[in-house]
Amino acid sequence: MVVVYARVIVGSAITDLWFLGQPVSHSGEAIDARRFTACARFGPVDEPVRLAIRQSGRPARLTFGAFDMLVVDRALGVSFCAAAGGDVELVPAIAEDGSELSIANVLSCLDCIDESKSVRGPITKSSEWQVGRSRSSFRPGWRTLIPGGADHRDLLKL
Repeated sequence: MVVVYARVIVGSAITDLWFLGQPVSHSGEAIDARRFTACARFGPVDEPVRLAIRQSGRPARLTFGAFDMLVVDRALGVSFCAAAGGDVELVPAIAEDGSELSIANVLSCLDCIDESKSVRGPITKSSEWQVGRSRSSFRPGWRTLIPGGADHRDLLKL
């Protein structure tokens, strides 16, 4: 089974950013954040969705929410749309502190890694991904590794 999703990762040296939680509709219903990384249109909303601040820190123009959901300030969102055309859907959102934001829902995911030229293996505790002071998590599963020293252009299918 192929799982299609969009993902941006913040560098591990950046430790002072806030982290936003899973979106909630204006009526209080939880919205699965993975819907915003599945490369599929979410659709219009009547009211901005709400985002709790799960980890306090410095707000950033580009930040993250649950399941690596990409969240941008409204001005940056407009720039994304201008540059990406119809490949980004902006879903209006408001953080619990009143910040007006947009969830940047990437609609076009490219299958651009030639997995036959990469190494696949289990995610182990030593490959733990860490963001921020307290957001450290272990995710069991599989990942694609780009071998060290490889000509990375050979791994692309573009």
